[in-house]
Amino acid sequence: MAAPNRNSSSVAPAAELTRDRRQTREKLLDAGLRLFAQKGFDGTPISDLERAAGLRSGTGSFYRHFSGKEELLHELVARETASYAELAEMHARTLSGSLGNARAELVLKLRVIMHMFEQKSDFIQILIREEDKLSEDARSVRRMLVEDSQQRDSRELQKMMEAGHVIRMDPHALWNVVTSALMGHFLAKRYFHVSTLAGVDEEHFINTLADLLTIRREA
Repeated sequence: MAAPNRNSSSVAPAAELTRDRRQTREKLLDAGLRLFAQKGFDGTPISDLERAAGLRSGTGSFYRHFSGKEELLHELVARETASYAELAEMHARTLSGSLGNARAELVLKLRVIMHMFEQKSDFIQILIREEDKLSEDARSVRRMLVEDSQQRDSRELQKMMEAGHVIRMDPHALWNVVTSALMGHFLAKRYFHVSTLAGVDEEHFINTLADLLTIRREA
């Protein structure tokens, strides 16, 4: 008769405990993302984070996972920055040459960028709102969200220029103008709580931007 595995009964609970702690940590990060965007870092007490994560508030449960709100904020920014970068890279691989029509691909890409802004709106709000607390994180955020994506997307734009589909200009500067226009439109809509700006909705805005970039060929 085989001897019982003395470790089997302890391994499973340990694995479950690790999984539960990881899940609770993620819930606290999710709570921080939502509440810091809504109320600000200073306006969010730890008890609110505990309640939002399904923990009993005022019991010190938060401190089993983070040393304080500052650690949660920095880990939150790192998580969301990596998530945004992965999402952008995935979309870039998927969209490149997928439609066989330069203007249609450009419109789709601009729509995807606006959708990503919407998906990450709480994160963007935190980056703006808590700028003074995120000086240590600024370099990695700038590199992953601005510099890396600008380099990748401007290379794609340059290929479209070389193929004669897009107006010839400095591709880095041109893509910078495009993304700044998209972000400005997104932030203005959020600030004024409107779906259109001066009678121009998002779809019209995106198509107009694509028209400015692409070269129309006479029939």
